[in-house]
Amino acid sequence: MGLEGILLADGEIDRIALGRIIFNDMTQKLRLDKMVHPHVFQEMANKINEITLSDPDAVVILDVPLLIETNMHHNMPDTILVYVPEAVQISRLMKRDGISEADALAKIRSQLSIEEKKKLIKIVIDNSGSVADTRTRTLAVYDYLKQKRYHRDLKWND
Repeated sequence: MGLEGILLADGEIDRIALGRIIFNDMTQKLRLDKMVHPHVFQEMANKINEITLSDPDAVVILDVPLLIETNMHHNMPDTILVYVPEAVQISRLMKRDGISEADALAKIRSQLSIEEKKKLIKIVIDNSGSVADTRTRTLAVYDYLKQKRYHRDLKWND
C-alpha cells in the first residue's frame, strides 16, 4: 500500500480514501493492520501500565473498535459493547463521515457483525435510545466497574 491517493495536500491521511481501500480489499486491510497494530498495542500497554502504577485501583476504559477481531477481548477483565442495530450504524456512519451507504456497509461488513459481537460480550450499553438512557446505562456500568475494583468476584447483572 503506497501513499499515493491517501494523502491530503497538508500531508494528513485522507481517512475516507484510506477507508475505501481497506474496507474493500482484505489484503490491503491485513497489510495495514500488520503495520499498525503492534505499535497501537504497545502504546496501549504502556498507557495502562502508567495508569495502574499511579493508581492501582483505577478503572481503565479502552475504546477499541476491533477488540474482538484482534482477540484482545480475551485479555480484558471485562468488555463492554456499545450497541446499535446495523441500520442505525449505517445511518450514523453516513452522517458522521459524509460517506455513501455502500462505503458505510463496506466499513461495517469488514468487522464481525454487531449481533455476533453482542453474543460474545457480557456488558452491553444500548445506544439506540435517547442520550439520557445511554448516559444512565453508561453510568451504571461505570459504577459496576468501580465497585469491582474492591470486589473482584462481582459479576455484571443485566
